[in-house]
Amino acid sequence: MEIRTKNKAKKIKFYVGDKVWTIRQIEVAEKCPICKGAGQVKIEGQFFRCPNCDGDKYIRKKYPEWIISIDYKREIKEIKIKIDEEIIYSVDYNDYDEKDCFATRAEAQKECDRRNGKGGE
Repeated sequence: MEIRTKNKAKKIKFYVGDKVWTIRQIEVAEKCPICKGAGQVKIEGQFFRCPNCDGDKYIRKKYPEWIISIDYKREIKEIKIKIDEEIIYSVDYNDYDEKDCFATRAEAQKECDRRNGKGGE
């Protein structure tokens, strides 16, 4: 599949109306193991801000995690081309880079696993 830009023909993976799986990054946080999510610790009868989570109650992972956006295929409504000729798909009113759109759930999951360092190339 191709789309014509001012300078050349650009290959695209999908057309308007195609249904795709999309992936995105989320921030992952876990309850602080020191204060157990309270945000404070008790020392000699007095409460202090937890030194591990700084009172936030949660510890955020250093790197966000890639996940499948929604557990069903979504329809491409529009195709956009950025000035640098990067392809963007509008999928149910959200924009996704072409590299974040997939024809099958298995392909989307495989890419999530690869980006999360859980195997693959």
